[in-house]
Amino acid sequence: MTKYILLSLILISYLTLAQKTNIEVANNSFLISLDEYQPKFRDTNTGDFIIRDYFEFTNPSNKISYKLPSIDVYLAIPQNSKVNLSELNYDTEIQNKILPCLNPSLTIKDSGISYVENDYSKIVESETPNLPVEIVKYFFFREFYIVQIHINNYRF
Repeated sequence: MTKYILLSLILISYLTLAQKTNIEVANNSFLISLDEYQPKFRDTNTGDFIIRDYFEFTNPSNKISYKLPSIDVYLAIPQNSKVNLSELNYDTEIQNKILPCLNPSLTIKDSGISYVENDYSKIVESETPNLPVEIVKYFFFREFYIVQIHINNYRF
């Protein structure tokens, strides 16, 4: 009984913290509007420019890549259908003299795991995301057919 109450409280808190969306249905399609999301970050002034660390998006498995915020959206769709992303509306804001922080690399030693900061000279241009929105995969979750859509809301 205690397990069910605890599970119910966790689900209720998770559902109330979920991102709010606005969905409009028209003919054969629908429009999804996501609320504006402002990720947390720390700025470090280096004199000529600012290094911005989106610390919530640290991923050591993506070594030598920028720490940039992104959102994954999961939608239940009719079975075996495909999603067509069209008419994307988004605003672009260019910020000068701000560099995103790099993901650290992992090193495994006898004493444990440690993080090593990466050097900006090792970054490769092709590792930055090209598309603002991309379809990652289709899969089944219980009896639902799900599409995972990845939104790169910050690009460098």
